[in-house]
Amino acid sequence: MTKTLLRSGDLDDFQAVGGGGQAVFDSALQIRETLRLRKQLALVDCLAIPQVNDENDRVAWYAPIEGKAVAWKAADEGSRERALRFLHSTFDSALALSRKSLQSGKTAQQLFGALLEKALQFPGENHVYLVDGKPVITFWGFINLNENIRDAVLDCLRLPEPEPIIEQLPEPVAEAVTEPVMFTDGDKPLFTPVSLPEPPFTPVDIAEPEAAVA
Repeated sequence: MTKTLLRSGDLDDFQAVGGGGQAVFDSALQIRETLRLRKQLALVDCLAIPQVNDENDRVAWYAPIEGKAVAWKAADEGSRERALRFLHSTFDSALALSRKSLQSGKTAQQLFGALLEKALQFPGENHVYLVDGKPVITFWGFINLNENIRDAVLDCLRLPEPEPIIEQLPEPVAEAVTEPVMFTDGDKPLFTPVSLPEPPFTPVDIAEPEAAVA
């Protein structure tokens, strides 16, 4: 079966990480095989297969599964969200296996646990691909030069938070300003009194009461 070439590059362009005095890359194929024997197939399919050139200064990374390969940045948002959830679950299982191996009384198991923990490191999102919709990591066991190991390995793959939508509120309508009323004749009364004519007086004759008859 022909493997799909995902990425290649010079080994000197990256910093190898490891544990127990050994680099992850030096045991990359053995790590993949040990994971396969331990039924960690989901993680095995996430780790690209390295192939070093004859001069041992360049490495090519091939997809472990068949399918169309798409760079992480070129994939749509929904595909990246699903792949990121898958990686979180897979990496959590790998870290649990690493801790269990480190607690083993066997030196070989302890070395595997130390290497597995560092094998999850990779330079960044430019080294992740989706093959048939599944995430595949190249240059695993490496970090960028002059950088430190990331505690939250997958933070570099997080989708950016959407910017908040700021609604433009309509500008308030300016209230009409009432012009003050100016009185030029301050001494004059506001209202002019009106003289009403007196009603004519008409005398009324009042009849005298008649004397009562005894």
